[in-house]
Amino acid sequence: MVEALIGVGADVDAVREDGATALHAAARENRLTVVKALKPHIRNIDPRDKKGPASARCCDERSRGGRRCPDQLWRCQTCCGLEGVSAQRNHSAVVKVLMHINIDAKEKVDKVPLYLAANRGHVEVVEALISLGADADAVFRDSTTALHIAARENHWSVVKALMLHRHKTEPKDGNGATPLFFAALRGHAEMVEGLIGFGANVDAELHDGITALHVAAGENHLQVVMKLLQHSCDIDATDVDGTTPLFVAASQGHVEIVDALIGRGAVVDMVLFDGTTALHAAAMRENNLAVVKALLQHSCSIDPKDEKGATPLFLAASYGHANIVEALINFAADVNIVCGDGTTALHCAAMENHLAVTNALLRHNCNIEAKDDDGAAPLFLAALHGHVEIVDALIGRGADVDVLRSSGTTALHAAAKENHLAVVKTLLQHHCNIHAMDENGTTPLFLAAARGHVDVVEALISFGADVNGVLGNGKNVVQFAVIEGHVDTMQMLSRHGCDVNSKDCDGVTPLSRAALHGFVKVVDALVSCGADVAATTNDGCTTQRAKVTL
Repeated sequence: MVEALIGVGADVDAVREDGATALHAAARENRLTVVKALKPHIRNIDPRDKKGPASARCCDERSRGGRRCPDQLWRCQTCCGLEGVSAQRNHSAVVKVLMHINIDAKEKVDKVPLYLAANRGHVEVVEALISLGADADAVFRDSTTALHIAARENHWSVVKALMLHRHKTEPKDGNGATPLFFAALRGHAEMVEGLIGFGANVDAELHDGITALHVAAGENHLQVVMKLLQHSCDIDATDVDGTTPLFVAASQGHVEIVDALIGRGAVVDMVLFDGTTALHAAAMRENNLAVVKALLQHSCSIDPKDEKGATPLFLAASYGHANIVEALINFAADVNIVCGDGTTALHCAAMENHLAVTNALLRHNCNIEAKDDDGAAPLFLAALHGHVEIVDALIGRGADVDVLRSSGTTALHAAAKENHLAVVKTLLQHHCNIHAMDENGTTPLFLAAARGHVDVVEALISFGADVNGVLGNGKNVVQFAVIEGHVDTMQMLSRHGCDVNSKDCDGVTPLSRAALHGFVKVVDALVSCGADVAATTNDGCTTQRAKVTL
């Protein structure tokens, strides 16, 4: 039928709306006789449809549904010709026909069909392409070779065929990865063994110093790790950050890999450039107790400090890993060791609201009153962040409720300022000093009023806070509420007897202050509470001269 249509003048190069030609269809559907019939009449051997060059999309899209490989270490950036379609589908006979249709398409044969055939594991097509002149060492746009792809996809027969026709040294992609690296990353232990048998360098590095052992350890490929170790790879190889395979395995929680590496002599206390060790990395990871114990049982250093002064215990406490904290303490970790900024593990646990860690540290007699460089005790930090359960636990263990920070503030100051009502009540119930003053003479009531925390103000007043106390500048608590325009707080204070006509050192009343700030609602409320509209300041100004007209 095809020959008959051609005989009556059919255009063999006719293009559909999507750009496809008869040759696209014949090649795609493996119609070898049709391809042969079309061959003598085709003027354009490399037609492009609208979905991409030469009748095929990018091989990644066809073989992977348009998704990138998860490890993202490779990406086929070449486009498929007709030869590519056939190579992809393992049609070696069609490959041979198409090769001879356009002898000038050698670049496409070298770069695309060989890649596709290697990717799919079509060893017969690979051998056919090579026999027709395809370069087994050809480098694709992402700097990978067919050997990289075959190793990645675990096609051993293809790898062997390619290795027998290679002339160049061990190929590397744009990141410096060799085929061995690809195989190790995917966990292909027998492929790793085979490549090593062909002379692959077990210690070849990426540009950032990562080796096959690093990636196998990180991906938990135990059999690959064992193969590499059996061939005497560098067990303590470091990347540009100083990271070793043991560090990688510990940070990912791969206890079998950790055991295997230590069993082969890996240094357990190798230090990264930032001072961290494998134990630091293990302590930070959730549910990583087994790795921590494995490291501890092999006599790693228990209290190494990183560049910030943090120990593994400090990090475990910061992340809330109570079981790891217990394990470290049982191996004699120092519960009171101080970080670079003066904080301890208890500071971190209290600040991050890790109750189980806090209790574990308290059971092991940590310093409950330790102060950081700002003079803050754990109780202060817990109050500041509103962690009422931590506050209860610390007070229950004897923490001083009135301990002062460097600025003279107490836990009650912090809780009142941040509107942590439950913490305020807990502190008050444990008889903290409700009249405590910071270095500016400010009490917790002043801070709560200034922020408009009416419920905290009410709680403080109910426990006896002085509503008429004044600062050195003569301002009382109503002045603080008025300055920020907090009507409800001002009314609460007025109901509890706060003097709404009090004057500061300049003779300014709350009413004048509200008027000057333009707070109309506050002015109205003050007048309703009995504020004197005729009051004058020390320089004789009255409220009527303020910015708001009453």
